[in-house]
Amino acid sequence: MHMLASFMLINLFLTTTLEGAGDKDKVKIVRKRAEISGLELEACVPEQSIVGSEIVCTVTVTNTSKKPIAYEKQGANVVGSRLRHFVWEIKDAQGKVVPRTRYGKRVLEEEFDSKSVERTLRPGESIKVVTFNLARVFDLSEAGEYSLRITTTCFGPEGEAISVDGVRFQVIGD
Repeated sequence: MHMLASFMLINLFLTTTLEGAGDKDKVKIVRKRAEISGLELEACVPEQSIVGSEIVCTVTVTNTSKKPIAYEKQGANVVGSRLRHFVWEIKDAQGKVVPRTRYGKRVLEEEFDSKSVERTLRPGESIKVVTFNLARVFDLSEAGEYSLRITTTCFGPEGEAISVDGVRFQVIGD
């Protein structure tokens, strides 16, 4: 119970500083949340990354209601299937949609066979749905300001959409 309370306290902060391997490696993480009908969606990305480096995005879903929420989980061991629980969009500072890489097109657009399993998210339970490298899925090879939007209908009641919009991050030249 103490660990749950600590976790909840940590999540109250909108920006968290994580320490990297070295003392000088500090990464600020941008966190943005949305809540609808007892379901919270949170997206986290580094505030600033270098062109060509990994830009790790983590998406967490939390049941904030007092009743269980059923959802379908596709291909638990396939990254593409976990990414498909969401609609992903990144725009640059001019509002132009950033294209997907060849890999991004393959994992998000191509058909593949995958079994679905029904799961239950208990009241108060959180799951980290996906952690992946945005730079592998989207063409983030240009330095600049970007904004991420994530939408899903997989977790909300009756297919209700929940979105996190305006997760802003910067890619800088090396």
